[in-house]
Amino acid sequence: GMVGITIKQLSGGGAAGGAAGGSRSSTAVAKCIWMEAAKAGGDPAVAEGIDKEKNWRQGYVDHVVRVMMLSALSRSHVLKTAAAGLKAAHESFTFVRGDQELPLAAAMELHAQHKFVTGVVKGGGAPHAQSGSFPLNGKMMPEDDAKSQVQRWADYGCIEADAAQALKESIDSVNKIDLSRHCFILLGATSELGPLKTLMRHGGTAIGVSRNSPSRWRNLLDVVKQGSGQIIFPMNKEARDEEQKCEAAGCDLLVETPEILQWLKEEAICDKFDSVTVGCYLYLDGEAHVRASVAMDLIVTGLVEEGKKKGKKISVAYLGSPSTCVAIPQECYDASVKAQHDAPFWQKMLFLKPKVVEKVTTDTGETIYLNNGFVVLQGPNYALAKTLQMWRAMLLREEEKLIVSTNIAPGSRTLSVTHNTVLSSCLDGQGHFKPLLTFEAPTASEVLALLLLHDVFSSSSITHPSKALTNPLLLFSKKAVHGGLWRSPWQPESIGTAAFVLGKVWKYHPEGL
Repeated sequence: GMVGITIKQLSGGGAAGGAAGGSRSSTAVAKCIWMEAAKAGGDPAVAEGIDKEKNWRQGYVDHVVRVMMLSALSRSHVLKTAAAGLKAAHESFTFVRGDQELPLAAAMELHAQHKFVTGVVKGGGAPHAQSGSFPLNGKMMPEDDAKSQVQRWADYGCIEADAAQALKESIDSVNKIDLSRHCFILLGATSELGPLKTLMRHGGTAIGVSRNSPSRWRNLLDVVKQGSGQIIFPMNKEARDEEQKCEAAGCDLLVETPEILQWLKEEAICDKFDSVTVGCYLYLDGEAHVRASVAMDLIVTGLVEEGKKKGKKISVAYLGSPSTCVAIPQECYDASVKAQHDAPFWQKMLFLKPKVVEKVTTDTGETIYLNNGFVVLQGPNYALAKTLQMWRAMLLREEEKLIVSTNIAPGSRTLSVTHNTVLSSCLDGQGHFKPLLTFEAPTASEVLALLLLHDVFSSSSITHPSKALTNPLLLFSKKAVHGGLWRSPWQPESIGTAAFVLGKVWKYHPEGL
């Protein structure tokens, strides 16, 4: 059948290849990628530590944090580490179709065939009929209320002041943006934290890539029809009515990667649009998440190349995660130290572990605060998949000089989280631990979408490559909606148990937030 992007098996005798050694695991691949990044950062000892780690699933966090610390030393360290990690990632996978196995780049060229029929569905509403606001507890807020709300969040500590400022600007300006000559490619269009609903409300054009699932496409097209925008999507056969479109819509990013890129080049990088934003929203469980990140990377880099050829302005969007290792503002670090000192007596009695922030002094004498937000439970594949995206984001901004939006997305009550009863109870109990706040998915997705629009269209945004960053890692520390994690005094994992118990007994959400 159609295999697509798969782990490259090493040929040769011994344990590395052949029947005796079994197949090469996702752990072997991950270790290889992190080791290459560490070597490029100039520290073979870090690479050796990774190589020798016997229990990667439980032990990955320390090694990954060491690689991040190493990369923070200078601008050149960051970019070398990122480039080497991505190169290793692309070399660790191959593309299999039928009985033919090819390197990824070769497969992307060979299989760049016309495969899809293009579907279009337009919304029936008038553009900008809605305010530039977002919903809270199921209701759209008036714009002034929305602005006070983001200020309350910033005061509470669950979003940063620069995020609040950008949101206020976005609420005021979003109705004035002309989206008619811009398109947003959504890789993982049905993502609950993606910007589809907001784009449709404001008359935008989305190009939606999501797997074939009639029920999911039905929901997605319902969102489109309520708005004033349009969605363009690939179908595997001609379709007359909407029912047929839902049946035929969708594609597999991990299997049809070359054909999807070819189709996107034709649909997006064409005369209809002056500028294109490519958004990476696909999330899969376990090691498939790493392959999904590689697939999206092939699409992003392919579209960036095509944009250069055709003279189109390309921007790229990712959702950052607070549960990885990222640079945070010094204010967040200071606030977390103070919060630990001022924590209520009952929290001090719980033997919670203080959160870990690594301080790295760069070659210019600046201190970078790296927040170790990893949750071992999420696993090493999640850490790698999100880091591959961060690496590409920095290279695109610093070397290709593109606008890159990488807003940190907060812990939210999405379907995947609510299916997980343990995580769900933890989120229910988090409200007891100021400044932690769990966002409802409809609120989080629209807040993030307003930040995305600010990133792409506001000339004052830090995302513009003309605005110099002293260190590329600082891109992720801007405009963060972290749900309080960066200012919390405790390690997320150590809060987990207490929040779980409290969530079972006493679900709590701070008043007015």
